Amino acid sequence: MHEASHSVRKAVNDMVNAGHHLFGTPEGHERIEQAARKAGEDLEKGINAWAESARQALRRR
Repeated sequence: MHEASHSVRKAVNDMVNAGHHLFGTPEGHERIEQAARKAGEDLEKGINAWAESARQALRRR
């Protein structure tokens, strides 16, 4: 799970950096950064929820 979360954070940072290079306006940079960070947060929440569900299933066995 730690590796998956790390990968998500790296992907978000890569998207933010790419957005800063590809889009010329400060508004474009901000919009890409916000969208990338929100997507990353949502993905990490999903990973964490899945991991918790798996832990609970293992405890029930």
